Amino acid sequence: MTTALQVVVARTLVSAVVFDALVPLSPKIAQDLEVTPTFFQGLLAICLTIFAFGQLISTPLIIRLGASRSLTAASTLVALLCLAMTLTNSVRTFAITLLLMFAANALATSASRLWLLQYLGKMRFQATTAYVYGGTCLLATLSPLILILSASTWGWRWVLGALGAALLLVSLGLTTCPLPQKTGPSHSTVLIRLWKQPKFISALLMAVLIQSAFTQLNLSKAFVLDEVFRLPAPVMGVTLSVWTALVALAFFVAGKSVKRFTQTQRLKTALLAQALGAGGMAVAWLQTDFYLYLIAAASTNIAFCILLPLTTAWGLDVAPSQQAQASALFGSVTVAAAGLVTWLGVQLNTPLFFTVMLILGLCALGTCLVFQLLRIK
Repeated sequence: MTTALQVVVARTLVSAVVFDALVPLSPKIAQDLEVTPTFFQGLLAICLTIFAFGQLISTPLIIRLGASRSLTAASTLVALLCLAMTLTNSVRTFAITLLLMFAANALATSASRLWLLQYLGKMRFQATTAYVYGGTCLLATLSPLILILSASTWGWRWVLGALGAALLLVSLGLTTCPLPQKTGPSHSTVLIRLWKQPKFISALLMAVLIQSAFTQLNLSKAFVLDEVFRLPAPVMGVTLSVWTALVALAFFVAGKSVKRFTQTQRLKTALLAQALGAGGMAVAWLQTDFYLYLIAAASTNIAFCILLPLTTAWGLDVAPSQQAQASALFGSVTVAAAGLVTWLGVQLNTPLFFTVMLILGLCALGTCLVFQLLRIK
């Protein structure tokens, strides 16, 4: 692994810790700023919406500045905003700073995805993406306890300040990772061309479907374990930690499989895993079986870990002049659509376990239909 790649991967991992830290630290932040948990959760929901659509509108900047400079500027801005956020006692200033952080991270995420593709090429991009996702999940397993204990000792401001300083240091290292800028046609013209490419559309649809299934499963797991299976708090905590660790392991295995198996073989394996997960979840719902639920969830997670890097690489496998728009559009639509599906599931007013089963089933059916109709190979 070259120095340039190490710096970009390190930036991705540190940035993930910065944003993941907001969840375990949110009670202390809300208490310190004297806001309700509902207000803070609503603020995070708005931030995620800005993150989704920010990737879409970031394209003109990436085209103008190039992937390397866009990544450096956006990552540095995120770090500075994180540091600024720790210095304010104003709720309004904190909220505005947090919103700007997510907007800047949208640009950094899209630029990072494009940088990796241009630097690595299609096949190495798939493997590296899987490894990076695996590392992110591994950090998500280990960091909450450390963050909570650190915040209890030194306060949330010092914790976020240290993370912001670390991100700033890594961001400055990005200046050593230049890439030649690739220019191309206008943003609007390229977007029209992308929507006319069956391979891009089918990759995007598959990514939306598996991301929606994973998001629904991930956001509901704590509630299902608590309300449906009545797990004691210590058991539930261990289960969630092991769950995240297994997702990380699945990503690492998916990365290793890139060189060992063809794309078609990996795609069919993922489709089978997703179908088994959906079917298993239906049986688990009918019988209220804890172990079947875990097996079905594991199967769906395996499908996600294989499909996400694969479909991302397919989606960005376009002409160099279209890659910036493809990266932004891909990231924006998948996140926004997954959030929309989750919101629609809430509107059904059905038991949560049934909603999970229904969404997993529909997403698995949709993925198989896309594969049959558009035949990506």
